[in-house]
Amino acid sequence: GTQKVGGWSPRGAKAPLFASLEQDGLELLSIDEAHILRNPRTAWCEAHHRIARTARLRGICTGTPICNSPRDAAGQMYAVCAGSPLDSEKEWLEKGVKGTVSTRTAALYRETQHRVTEEVLKLPPMHRVVRHFHIRLRPADASEYMGEWEVMRRLRVQMNADARGRGALLIALLAKLQKLRQLIVSPRLYAEGASNARGDAASAIAAGGSGFLDALASLVAEIAPRHPRFVIVAESVGILQICVALVRAAVPLEWHGTYDGSLSGQRRDALVKAFLGCKSGVLGLSLKAGGVGLNLVPGVTAMVMLSQSFSPADTRQVEKRIHRCGQTSEVSIYHLLARGSPDWALTKVHEDKLALEAGVVNDDWSGVSADKCWRQAGRIADLCAAVDPATGNLIESSEPPPPRQGGAAKADAAGAAGSSSGGGGSDSRGGGGAAAAAAAQQQQARVRVPAVAPPPAPPARVVPSRFFPVAVDDGDDDDDDALVGLPPPQQQPPQAQPTPFAPPFAAAKPPCRFGASCYQTNPVHLAQYSHPARQQPLPPCKYGARCYQTNPAHLARYSHPPRSKRDEPEGGF
Repeated sequence: GTQKVGGWSPRGAKAPLFASLEQDGLELLSIDEAHILRNPRTAWCEAHHRIARTARLRGICTGTPICNSPRDAAGQMYAVCAGSPLDSEKEWLEKGVKGTVSTRTAALYRETQHRVTEEVLKLPPMHRVVRHFHIRLRPADASEYMGEWEVMRRLRVQMNADARGRGALLIALLAKLQKLRQLIVSPRLYAEGASNARGDAASAIAAGGSGFLDALASLVAEIAPRHPRFVIVAESVGILQICVALVRAAVPLEWHGTYDGSLSGQRRDALVKAFLGCKSGVLGLSLKAGGVGLNLVPGVTAMVMLSQSFSPADTRQVEKRIHRCGQTSEVSIYHLLARGSPDWALTKVHEDKLALEAGVVNDDWSGVSADKCWRQAGRIADLCAAVDPATGNLIESSEPPPPRQGGAAKADAAGAAGSSSGGGGSDSRGGGGAAAAAAAQQQQARVRVPAVAPPPAPPARVVPSRFFPVAVDDGDDDDDDALVGLPPPQQQPPQAQPTPFAPPFAAAKPPCRFGASCYQTNPVHLAQYSHPARQQPLPPCKYGARCYQTNPAHLARYSHPPRSKRDEPEGGF
C-alpha cells in the first residue's frame, strides 16, 4: 500500500503526490490486473480508492474478476469508487447469509462491464489432461500421514467451535495440509523439510522414488518426445527443485532451469531467453512467481501442473503463460493428481468458485443452488481422504461430503444429473432431467479433444465437465482412469478386504505432559493433546463478582461467581 514516487502512502494524506491529485484531479484512472484488489479491507485497496476519488473516469481490467468469493468483486468496485451496493461486501450476499451470492447485485455488476473473451485472439486449442496415480505409502509413512490427517480434521472441527482462535487454527490447518502434500511427494521430503530440498539433497530425494515421483517420471517420458520444451509447475520451491532433478534423470534434455521469486528481474529475463532458445529443455516454474508478466511463447507446448492453488484463477493465469498471443501450436496442460489428496480436494473446491464466476460474469447460475448457495463441494479438509493401512493408498470414498448450505437443492440436482467416475467427473450441481443430459452432451461435443497418448495407446475418452473439461488417457470403462505407470489394483476376495479405517476422530489424542495442571488456552494445543479433568476446583478470583476480566487465560485459571444484573457495567458486558 505504498508508492515511493512522490513520497505518497495511504497514511500520508499531506504527501505531495496526493495533494496534487486532490487539487488537479485525473481525467482517467485505469487499473490493470485488478483482481489483486479483491480484498476491500487492505490498505492497498484503500489507496486505490482514494486516488479514484480524484478521477472523472475510472476503469479496471482483469481476466479473473472472481478468484475466491463474491468479496473479490466488492473489493474491485470499492477501489474505483463504484458506490453502493457494488462496493459493499454485505450487499453481495443473499440476505446477508455467508456462502451465498446476490443475483441482484451481480446483475448491476454486469451492467458496468465490457467483456471480451479470448475467442477474439483465435488461439490454437488448449487441452487439459488429468493423470491419476496411487501414492503407495509404506506402513510407517501411512501412519505418519494418518497422524497429520487426524490433527488436521480436529483443527477443522475446532475452527467451527472457536471463532476467537480461528486465525491461529487456520494457520495450523494449512501447515498440516502442506505436510500431507510433502508426504505424498516423498516421505523423505516430509522428514527433512522443504527448506533443505536444494542441490544434491533434491537429487537424492528424487532418486528415492515414491508413487508421485514414479508417476511424474512416466508422464515426462511420454510427453518429452512430442514436446521438446515443456514447463513443470509447483507451489513449493522445494518440491519444484526435486521434480526438476527427477526430470533431468528421467529424460535427456539440453537445458533446465528454475523460475521462482528469488530471482532478480535481469536473471528472470535471461532464464526465459535461454529456455525459449534451446532445442529441448524443462523450466521449473513457481506457481506464484509465474502467474503474471511471463510470456513463454512460441515453442513451448506442454505444461505439467504438480500443485493446485487455493484459487482457480491462479491456475488459469499460469496456464496462460504458454497459451497467449504468439502461440502457433496446440497446447496440452497435464494435471497430476491422486484422488483424495489435498490437491485433488482443491480441484473440487475450484468447481464451486468457477460456478460462482460463471454466474456473476455470464449470468449462468446453473452451478448455484436454488437458495443462491455457491459452496457445494465442502471444505478442503473434509474432502481429504484417509490412507488404507493395508495398501498404503488413499481411500476413495463414493459418498459426497454433507452440504453446508443449500442442501436440498444440491441433493435434488445430484439425483437428477447423476454422477460419473474418473478425473473431472460430470457436473451434478444445477438443473436436472433431460435438460441436464442435453447440456452435458452439448458440452461434451464442444470440449472433445484428440488422444494425447501415442499409438498403440487406446483413444482418449472425454469426461464432460461443465467448468473444467479434461481428457483422461484411459480407454476402458472402469474407474482406474489414467493410473500413470502403475498396474491397476488387484481385486481381492470379499473376506480379504481391509477393515475400513476408523471414523475421523476415533483415535485418542496424546496426553498433555502437564496433565491436570495445564492451563493452556491455545486452541491449537487443545486440539492436539488431551487433558484430564482437573481434580481440584479452581481457586476463586480475588475480585469475585466484580471481576470483568475477559482474558481466556485468566478465566481458565480462576473461578468466578455468577454476576448479578446490577453488577454489570453500564452498556453491557
